[in-house]
Amino acid sequence: MSEVITAMPKRACNLKEAAEILDISYHSLRALINAGAIRPIYLPQAKVTDVEIDRFIRSVQKDGEKYKGLLEENNRRVSAKKPTTEEDKVESLEVAR
Repeated sequence: MSEVITAMPKRACNLKEAAEILDISYHSLRALINAGAIRPIYLPQAKVTDVEIDRFIRSVQKDGEKYKGLLEENNRRVSAKKPTTEEDKVESLEVAR
């Protein structure tokens, strides 16, 4: 009798995949990590475990307002950095020189 070998479920994902699972942007995920709301592991790059994602989701269900302000502030900061028009792009290039 032969054994059926099945693949183990993926238990750690990179930050881009974790952001997709949580349906937030990569930058918002980084803000949550920087704030200590999500604890990544390093293998050698940052990864987030399925257990950590579940823990974060449970904590948001209890205290969602705590993270709402953090994410809104992060989104404003990221949006402010992006040039929106060709003039802004040229101006930001000139400032960078």
